[in-house]
Amino acid sequence: MSHLHSDSRQGRGMALNRALKYASGDVLCYIDVDLATDMSHLKELIESISLEGYDFATGSRMMPQSNVKRPLKRDIASKGYNFLVRIFFALKAV
Repeated sequence: MSHLHSDSRQGRGMALNRALKYASGDVLCYIDVDLATDMSHLKELIESISLEGYDFATGSRMMPQSNVKRPLKRDIASKGYNFLVRIFFALKAV
């Protein structure tokens, strides 16, 4: 196991990119620390790469076929936070 450290803030994307470059293994996985995705789906993710031959696999609760049930308050908090960030930083929704 290795520990990667940076004295400067790189942002999530840069940190993940750096971590994956240094990682080794046949299959590499990343799951958000807040466990917004149920860990029971990890096996599906790994098998889609190792058994089905995909190079990359990802999951998203935002996909139309997603069968994720989130509490209303969590959905409101998430959308509210994103709305405020877009307003404060003058960002456009994608």
